Amino acid sequence: TPQFEDNCDGLQDGMKVSGGASGSIFNAGVNSVNFTYIDSSSNVSAYCTFNITVVDNESPVIDCSTPLSLIQPTDLGVCSYTVSGSGFDVTANDNCDILSITHNYTGAPLSSTLDGAEFAAGTTVVTWIAEDLSGNKDTCEIEIEILDSQAPVLAPSSNCPADAVLAANLNECEQIYTWTPPSEALDLCDGSILRTSGQIREVLIDPKGDTSSIFPQFDYDMQPITGGFIQQAQFPVGVSRILYIASDN
Repeated sequence: TPQFEDNCDGLQDGMKVSGGASGSIFNAGVNSVNFTYIDSSSNVSAYCTFNITVVDNESPVIDCSTPLSLIQPTDLGVCSYTVSGSGFDVTANDNCDILSITHNYTGAPLSSTLDGAEFAAGTTVVTWIAEDLSGNKDTCEIEIEILDSQAPVLAPSSNCPADAVLAANLNECEQIYTWTPPSEALDLCDGSILRTSGQIREVLIDPKGDTSSIFPQFDYDMQPITGGFIQQAQFPVGVSRILYIASDN
């Protein structure tokens, strides 16, 4: 307790008028304590003021576990996933108070939440930062994986051949047939998939129900003016099916 000296009363203890008492718990930051003295003649002395500064050196603790799984499929009709709600947001605790929890992903409308953020198919790393009122920080990373869940489709200009009914060759139980196979497929993520990439394959199902991805065939260039491919194979009597399968990356 500060002491005040008076010309009549002598040396006297001051009287606290604001601030915490000795032995009190003081909050982080600057805490002012004020004392004064009133002598026996009701004269008021000048105030004695001093500050007690409590420094918060303890960083917040961020928790990067999220309510929603970080592996999600693409939204229907697009090659991306848009977050709806707080499923990708994180939390943090601090011994004093949290000032902010922010992320570094520029594809989100707000830096305080991933609600409304759009993520392309693939893997994206997002860094979250928790900061308390004293400027102490803690960070963590989440890895968001968006899976391309939609299959490619054959391009409209690359139609599957129509069904064909053939007569077997004279004195034989088979017939040769020539057709133009699909040359292109379209994918939401990969764009154009050409037959030349090897990602459009065929599977033959013969009249007995047996399957094979390899059967007698000939691929050769058409006239240079038109380009593309023609396919030719020899089929036994009965119904044979050819499946064309396009695969994306």
